[in-house]
Amino acid sequence: MAYFTKLFPVLADHETGYEIFYEVKANLRGETERDYAGQAEVMLYLWHLPPQENSARISLERFSPMFTERDAFRFRHRTPQRSYRYIYPETVDLERVAYFFDYEFDGGLPDSACVDVTRAAD
Repeated sequence: MAYFTKLFPVLADHETGYEIFYEVKANLRGETERDYAGQAEVMLYLWHLPPQENSARISLERFSPMFTERDAFRFRHRTPQRSYRYIYPETVDLERVAYFFDYEFDGGLPDSACVDVTRAAD
């Protein structure tokens, strides 16, 4: 995977007062540890950009392709985000009302594989 395909830029015009920012998305489907091996070093060459706005894994949201295309995206587990347990009473079926989900891909990388890239981007 090309290193810069995971930078999601939002470009704006400094003359109009808008800022340029970007996010680094991690743990995309099909990535390997090798994909991350040199990416932290590449991030050091982006010194001319401001720090990224966010470093995070892709969110799993209801109605997204990751959620609806179960044959294409296989999960080891998929559960409503933990925060819903603090909002709704136990009588509510969180699987039916949740929009955001915690997940782990079947055969996916652990979050620890992305730590060096996240640190370099900060």
